[in-house]
Amino acid sequence: MRKGLNHDRPHRSAPGHTTRRHVILTHQHAGGLAGVAPQVKAAFYAGEADVAGISSPTPLQPLRDGDEVFGLRILATPGHTAGHVSVFDPSTGTLVAGDALRTSDGLAGSDPQYTADQGRAAASVRKLAALDIRTILPGHGDPLTAGAADALRKLAASLPTS
Repeated sequence: MRKGLNHDRPHRSAPGHTTRRHVILTHQHAGGLAGVAPQVKAAFYAGEADVAGISSPTPLQPLRDGDEVFGLRILATPGHTAGHVSVFDPSTGTLVAGDALRTSDGLAGSDPQYTADQGRAAASVRKLAALDIRTILPGHGDPLTAGAADALRKLAASLPTS
């Protein structure tokens, strides 16, 4: 089982998937897309508030809360960055949380030392906890497949409300 995503290198497609048509960036990183975008012929997307901060030779399509990309629902989950987004597949209950959630030592929210706005990050966790989630794929740590919804609700209840 693959551990969390390595933000420093491009990801390979799954076996049998030689082309990508859509690439959703959950948030901005200092390195941008300089090494990835020219190699991948796809539409690139990022949260609207992060688009200006992402260096990319390819135009980025801004995403807003409630947008849909190839059947996946985009959720604005600011906090880690202003334009952070998570991606939810309602048909499977799978949440790609990016850095809004991590499982390095149990389920936790965005790492405070790398989070731009702790209050917004906590609100984003509470927002995610309202979904019918079965699997959480965090940016850091292992996927959470057993008891994901309960763990997320418990985390949300433990966070400050303001």
